Amino acid sequence: MRSVKLIATDMDETLLTSDKHVPEEFYKLVSQLDHVGVVTAIASGRPLYGHCTH
Repeated sequence: MRSVKLIATDMDETLLTSDKHVPEEFYKLVSQLDHVGVVTAIASGRPLYGHCTH
């Protein structure tokens, strides 16, 4: 049986709450996953330039 090495999640309507915040439980879960060697990645379909401010 293969073990999980990476968990990736989208942000909008998946990770974020309806008011666009990361749930507090997420940070505890990421810490627990890190402790057992599982990497957590947050992905977005939005282009990088949409998040930059100049």
